[in-house]
Amino acid sequence: MTSLAKVACGLLGILSWLTADISVAQVDSTAKELLLKPFPAELLKSDFNSLGSCGLVAVKGDLSDPATSISGTNGFGLICGVKTKNTPKIWFARIAADGTYLKGHFLDQLVKRIEYAYQDGSILGLANTSIPAFIMFDPQGKIVWQYQIKTAENLAAEDIAITQVKDGYVITYYSHMGAQASSQGINYKLLKIGIEKIDRYGKIIWTNELKEPIQENAALFGENGEAVTIETLQDSKFAVSITTRFLDADNNPSAIHYEVHYYNMDGTWKYRRGFNVKDAAANADQAFSVDPNGNMIFIGYTGESQEDWQTLQQLQFIFFNSDGQIVWRQPIVPSIPPQTDTKVGAICMLWKALTDPQGDNVVICEQRYADVNGWVSDPSYNQLMAYRFNQEGKEISMTPLLNGEEVGKNSYFESEGEVTPVGKNVAFSQGQLLIGLTKPMVELSKAELDQLMLPKNSLQIGEKLGIKIYQFSLPSK
Repeated sequence: MTSLAKVACGLLGILSWLTADISVAQVDSTAKELLLKPFPAELLKSDFNSLGSCGLVAVKGDLSDPATSISGTNGFGLICGVKTKNTPKIWFARIAADGTYLKGHFLDQLVKRIEYAYQDGSILGLANTSIPAFIMFDPQGKIVWQYQIKTAENLAAEDIAITQVKDGYVITYYSHMGAQASSQGINYKLLKIGIEKIDRYGKIIWTNELKEPIQENAALFGENGEAVTIETLQDSKFAVSITTRFLDADNNPSAIHYEVHYYNMDGTWKYRRGFNVKDAAANADQAFSVDPNGNMIFIGYTGESQEDWQTLQQLQFIFFNSDGQIVWRQPIVPSIPPQTDTKVGAICMLWKALTDPQGDNVVICEQRYADVNGWVSDPSYNQLMAYRFNQEGKEISMTPLLNGEEVGKNSYFESEGEVTPVGKNVAFSQGQLLIGLTKPMVELSKAELDQLMLPKNSLQIGEKLGIKIYQFSLPSK
């Protein structure tokens, strides 16, 4: 589930936190809040006018060691957008696993998105250019190499994806679907996906193209580039997955279809597998990924209620093998009845899913219930939960993370009458689960940042940046 753990942040909507050193404050018996301290002195000594946004990116293992660089996240890195005489710049620093700040630097060139940040300080980013290109920066922010995708189209950033394999990177991209056609009485549109592989030094190895027929009553489905994804398999093999959603005669969502194409390391196509998710899950939060062994993982509202106080549809974890057969399925349901006599139903609402350092699957969801008047605010019941399953489908642990009051305060951001979900970032660092909750920040001048450096104002940093970061210890096996 590596892609589910990967966090990609754009410069215009960077998602998370700014810190030099981190201290720990106890929130309750299940969580530790990481308090933000003054900004790195190196950043404030730099020539800039204001700080517009800061964000969190997942840090991978060292690029020089492929065995660790593709094995999962090792904590967080910090990316900030600043303005220097109205010219934007990007500043990046890695945060060590113990929370201490490591020396940062400005990048030589703007990027739309950070794809990979490595422990040694290297960064791979999607360039802020009209023709898509990837840039590798060294630990000082200097450009090492730049690779331009083999297309003349001006593609949207969310339509471009990249994954690291043992001997380089594989890139996918697509544009609008082609003209309609028909086959065996079925009308469809043709989606063309470009696939390219480069080595670790930005040199082209091969190119390929995938043509996928999309039925006329279906459309690509997924936010933040999740409609077409690419994931690393063992031995530099990879998989390209395509998510489409079907609409019924009344234009309502009726099913989601997942189609996975498996490839060899040389870009030759092996086979395809797919499955449908129908009814209630077609218009709800869901997560899908392919693990390194080619198994498919789906998390969505396909389960049934087990108790009369639960909603009819419940969150469920389904594990498919590479042949598309269900190996196991596990319900993810609330653990206790709601504390009300006018209950309508309880459910655990999906937040995030990721893989822990041992390769187990962790599903994070919010346990909530509603009565006849809607969602009930009940700190004794509303809990952010972490469900851990091993690769055989056994539930290893079920851990409460945050109480309902804390979750409610940090779940949404309200501005000018509009309510927006707060950004959620998750990662593992030295076996600890980290969750970052962030809302858009108001631009801060350099003078305002200087004031926040004063000891009497240091506790305001998290509030000014709209950031909450929590650390959790999940039970050992």
